[in-house]
Amino acid sequence: LGCASGGGRLRFGGRGEGVGSPQRRRILVNNLSRFQAYRVAVEMVAALRPVVERVERRDRSMGDQMRRAANSVVLNLAEGNFKVGKGKRKFFCDAAASAAEVEATLELTKVWDYAKPEETADTLELLDRVQAMIYRLTH
Repeated sequence: LGCASGGGRLRFGGRGEGVGSPQRRRILVNNLSRFQAYRVAVEMVAALRPVVERVERRDRSMGDQMRRAANSVVLNLAEGNFKVGKGKRKFFCDAAASAAEVEATLELTKVWDYAKPEETADTLELLDRVQAMIYRLTH
């Protein structure tokens, strides 16, 4: 995937529609609540949480890496959702890269025997769905 830089933020004109206005915040919340890839990514992070906690007891660095990569998936989807033009694709590409990192950390937890395959199955299923959605957003 080639990630182009640039693009701009959504613009809100007129009185009372500044960046921090209640109207802008309502639009932000409503839009994210309808963004399916974002919602599934949040579910994936929730499913990953007990795995991260288990891994951190044995390998703090691996648990931290897993947590940061999972958070990055959600945050890049959220930010990309509010970009326009080429900037949108860059954030979705970054989300895809972070999702691949989550997948790799889950593989390593099995190799190092930090978690059993059945403990990661739900997370991997949700992660697969997120990756498929991100693919459709970038192609």
